Amino acid sequence: MRRRSIVLRSALLTVRDLVGGLLIGAAIGAVIDGLGKSVPMLARTVAVIVTGTVLVIASRIWAVDIAELAVGSDPKAARRAAAFTVAPMIVVIALALTGLEPALVQRGAGTGLDIHVVYALVFVPATLLTAAIGAFALGAGLYQAAFGLRAAIAAGFTAAVAFLTVVLLMDAAGWRVGAPDAGRRATMVVVTTAGLFAAAIAAGGAIGAMLPRSAGEPS
Repeated sequence: MRRRSIVLRSALLTVRDLVGGLLIGAAIGAVIDGLGKSVPMLARTVAVIVTGTVLVIASRIWAVDIAELAVGSDPKAARRAAAFTVAPMIVVIALALTGLEPALVQRGAGTGLDIHVVYALVFVPATLLTAAIGAFALGAGLYQAAFGLRAAIAAGFTAAVAFLTVVLLMDAAGWRVGAPDAGRRATMVVVTTAGLFAAAIAAGGAIGAMLPRSAGEPS
């Protein structure tokens, strides 16, 4: 299989499986959360569990899909590693960002930082961390920890750069997080979603570029 084809397929599969799974899980969780306003704590707990379950399934599918592109890999190990690492990590980071956001914005304002600057300072590193851990889990499962480390570095930094690029481009186009009309246009949701797509494409492509093309090629 040609290198470009592997890179493209890896990028598209990462978007479809992980971002698609995240959006589906978040949508279902939001519905559950909205229907359980009379019992908010129970509804929130169920929503998190359901969202996490969807992400576990999506992570397993992603690992199997990438393993099909990876010559001489271990699909079962990759599936286990992705399921038990990627999904919990995404849930934990999402909950942490949700809980810490008000305090971080307030602290940023106290130091003279605008909301869009605080947003970038928080979400870009979070994207790097998420992509790096996910790539390491997948890479170590497919081959060995050494490959997982190289994949983590490549995927983490490319994902972070892609996310930051989207933030800057959308800011220049008038979609600034924290702007006076940001709430009306759901700017943060739009920018974050676009950034996630870009980060997934970049990280998936980086992983695909590192996959060996033959059984004899070092991993």
